[in-house]
Amino acid sequence: MNTFTATLFVLSVGASLLRAQDDDGFERILSVGLHGGYGAASHSASFAKLPNVPDCCPEYTGGSGGGLIMGIDVGLPLAQQIDLTLRLGYQSFGGTMTTDEPITVRVENDARQTALRHTLETTVSTIIIEPGIEYRINNIGLMGGLRLGLASSGTYSTQEAFADPSIPWTYRGGASTYLPSSGSLTNVAGLQLGLMLGARYHLKIASTLQIVPEVSYAPALSNNVQDIDWSTSAIRFGLGISYQLTRISRLGTPILPGDR
Repeated sequence: MNTFTATLFVLSVGASLLRAQDDDGFERILSVGLHGGYGAASHSASFAKLPNVPDCCPEYTGGSGGGLIMGIDVGLPLAQQIDLTLRLGYQSFGGTMTTDEPITVRVENDARQTALRHTLETTVSTIIIEPGIEYRINNIGLMGGLRLGLASSGTYSTQEAFADPSIPWTYRGGASTYLPSSGSLTNVAGLQLGLMLGARYHLKIASTLQIVPEVSYAPALSNNVQDIDWSTSAIRFGLGISYQLTRISRLGTPILPGDR
């Protein structure tokens, strides 16, 4: 959240230095655009193993990762400063979770403290629908809404190994890892719920075109896999381009008799 707050402050300062550049006499009726970016993902978890996956981990508690985001945007003005927004996009977030399990091993005549490191790497891909509201203050747009994830899929890779590679121990058969496994995630949640809070800056580059940098925070309200306590929230940084459909809302003052 610190990154989100700092970026919002920078955007607010930018708004105070630059004036809105809407053309006089024109009214926005619709905006459509494309966006892309990167999401820094935070995984929150409390489980020992994935369904149908052999694992000796006592508990995974979370981790971090990231991935790409892309999609289309539609904005419908409801009032001079308020837009109804709808986003349809695709996101793919990866993540790594590790847990160290303390153990004591004997090396020659000495007892040494070390750990077995359990590692779980995952990717989760989702179709995202985000209905929301944008409140504009000059060129700054403050956004809020729901995040719905549909048609999710994912992959996993897990293994156990000694956390200290200098320990001269191996697993059965001389293997350096234990219970390595990888494949597709099963029981992925078909519907994922979350929120979307953010801010963006509308930078006009032509009469109907805008470049739109943004930052948003997307906290999760549901889990990635059914019956598993594991959710993914993200701070997202993006850049978009938006086309503004307008109409004439005010005509020039008519010429009165005697003005010529």
